[in-house]
Amino acid sequence: MTECVLDHAQSTAAAVDPDQRQIVLAGPGAGKTQVVSALVENLVLDAQVDPLHGLLVLSFSNAAVHAVDARLRARDVPPVSVRTIDSLAARIVGDAGDDDLAQMGFDARIARATELIREDEWQDCEDLEHVVIDEVQDVVGPRADFAAALIRALPADAGFTLLGDPAQAIYDFQLREGEDSRPSSTTSSDLLDAARALGAATVALTGQYRAQSRDALGAAALRLPSGEPPDPEDVDDFWDDVVHVGGLDSVVGHMERTDGSVAMLTHTNGQAMLAAGELRRRGIAAEVRRSARQRVLDAWIANALATADASSVGKKDFMKLLDEQEVELDGHAAWRALRHAAGAKGREMDIPSLVSRLRARGVVPPDLLDKPGGRATVSTTHRAKGLEYDDVVLMEFPSRRQESQDPEDRARVRFVALTRARRFLLRADGPDDRGLRKVWAPGSSGPRWIVGGWKQWQTRSFEMRVDDVDVSTPPGDESQLVQQFLRHENVAGAEVTLRPHPRLSTLTTPVFSVLMGSTEVARTSHQFGVDFAARVGSLERKRRGWPTLSGGYVECVATAVGERTGKGAGRNGLWLIPVISGLLTIEWSDLDD
Repeated sequence: MTECVLDHAQSTAAAVDPDQRQIVLAGPGAGKTQVVSALVENLVLDAQVDPLHGLLVLSFSNAAVHAVDARLRARDVPPVSVRTIDSLAARIVGDAGDDDLAQMGFDARIARATELIREDEWQDCEDLEHVVIDEVQDVVGPRADFAAALIRALPADAGFTLLGDPAQAIYDFQLREGEDSRPSSTTSSDLLDAARALGAATVALTGQYRAQSRDALGAAALRLPSGEPPDPEDVDDFWDDVVHVGGLDSVVGHMERTDGSVAMLTHTNGQAMLAAGELRRRGIAAEVRRSARQRVLDAWIANALATADASSVGKKDFMKLLDEQEVELDGHAAWRALRHAAGAKGREMDIPSLVSRLRARGVVPPDLLDKPGGRATVSTTHRAKGLEYDDVVLMEFPSRRQESQDPEDRARVRFVALTRARRFLLRADGPDDRGLRKVWAPGSSGPRWIVGGWKQWQTRSFEMRVDDVDVSTPPGDESQLVQQFLRHENVAGAEVTLRPHPRLSTLTTPVFSVLMGSTEVARTSHQFGVDFAARVGSLERKRRGWPTLSGGYVECVATAVGERTGKGAGRNGLWLIPVISGLLTIEWSDLDD
């Protein structure tokens, strides 16, 4: 193995034979990701496990997948299959060929993949020598059933490693809410019991490699030596003792005096969008952390391939295309990820095959996904799990009704929030959230965050999500000029205004032009218009036009995939789009009243 400094417990967990079965319990900052990379390195380089067919690394979220994948690449470990559970399930169902992936929800894919594993219909399982499942405390419900079926189906001489921390099991409580309607009540503890029944030994990591300050060390020490969740009263007392700095102006002042990454943690994503909007108005380019299911393809894909003359490309020509972009990118990893996504077998990658497979929304290698990299992040505690930041600001809001009233559930979530920091822990007041609520209007595609008024029907702000931009065609009436604008202008972080499109909007469904100044950089999707109208009502009984929406911002520029036009901006089925999100302020024109 490549030289790497591990403590005794880490070495014990990493230096196992392929057939060994173990549970690795690791608190925040105990060096779990380092153990995963050292374990994989040992299995591949020392034990000679086939990295592509004999080894499988699974994690709960794309964030954890990115972290593990980056560690492995930094240590020159041969390419290993690192996936989320959802992406593996999609691949299993897709390989079976008897279901339409595009028509299946995430839980339906998981359930079908679990059936296929239990029925011995997933043939790749026979080749596995070792399975690694990270963040196991987050694997609940159908995903816990899937993971249990997987480790039970392994060959008798195959091993597995499950890594996690029961003290951070903040998803189990979801199974207790609406039990009758949930497809599975299997908890992460049930999954660990299944692993123990299969002969898994337990290894506890006891080091601390994250915390660098007294507060950060104190937060990590809340976890009991046994690995059990911390005492709720101890967590609440520690939380209340964290220095309270005031409002967001004080947070901005802290950022101006210090360097390093800062995360502002909230309970709900609605609160995160509120806080991010206020920070942007104060000049801070705050990013709202996305859900693991909000898939955003990196812009370099379209930049490199959208205008390629040939329908297929080899590695040498691909490297030339990348060089023309002048972006910091591991070209070899990017090529490997594209070939994997396209299902390429030979030396060349077929661009139409890549587009077709990406449109099917199947497995997407981590290297193809956009990776937010700004200094300031606003995130729910749940979405920040497994991540670490230099400083963490615990946001508190006037309305606390969203926070769990169960002391143990609240303590676990707070413990996760408290243990994300390397240095400073602060508390601050968030903006007024008393009008904030999540609504599901009849006829809409699902719940969205709004800011309402005193009356139930009033809507002052409306959520725009990252998938609300129309991707059916390249944006704008002059699409090639828009593509040049998105390619060459630094639009990330820019504020946008949405105005109703006079030709495409109807009395029942609006279509909004997304404007940066006077430049139309995108249009909203049909579904966004349907959802918006379902909340505010159609114009059929109103004596005014559709409103203007303000306060959205460009998260990043991304790659869209669609129908190949054979000419113009979309000739290869790849083009650039801005990713827009935020709580949009609704501005009705007084002239229409």
